[in-house]
Amino acid sequence: MDMKNINLFLCIFVLMGCTKEDLFPSTSLEGGTWITGCSYSGTSSIYGINTARFAGGSFYQSATAYGAGCTSGIAKMEITGTYSIGSKLATSGSVELDLKVATLTLTPLNSTLVSNYNNLTYCGYSDWAIGVAKDVAGRTCDGSTQAAVGEMIYDIYNINQYSIPEFNIVQGNLSFGYNHSSHDGKTPAKRPEATNGNFSYSRN
Repeated sequence: MDMKNINLFLCIFVLMGCTKEDLFPSTSLEGGTWITGCSYSGTSSIYGINTARFAGGSFYQSATAYGAGCTSGIAKMEITGTYSIGSKLATSGSVELDLKVATLTLTPLNSTLVSNYNNLTYCGYSDWAIGVAKDVAGRTCDGSTQAAVGEMIYDIYNINQYSIPEFNIVQGNLSFGYNHSSHDGKTPAKRPEATNGNFSYSRN
């Protein structure tokens, strides 16, 4: 299993109306849990459900990989740390998001993956077990070095939000940056330029 494959509006018009004045951008990540639907990752028939939480300058993000339909889990990566918000990008309207890594773990969720990981001594471990998280911060996994504790990740995000005050409705969709070789978020200069259209988060 290649971890690189594992490793990510609508305005309702009703009678009382949703007008342009009701539409507004938001930069607040705080409050509740952001979660995606079952989304196709774009590689090797891997699907995923991602979550994110931001509170008091700290963050938690998870990415769970599934087979088709998101009914059978494959693996889950989780990252925690602190965050800060930077400037709004004039070119895209997205906002700079700087993450400082505190923990990074990987959990295999099926027996086939556990066997493969142990045979490969994946991330330097040969004692993988179903449902047991391993610390992979700073480790090399399948030729790719994972973010280390204290390392910065330079990302962007965008929230498209709308409100219908008459019905006390405030909803929005969140997207993070799209990473690729020349914009992998490892330095401020390599911050993503566009958001990832494969994973759109809604706040629960």
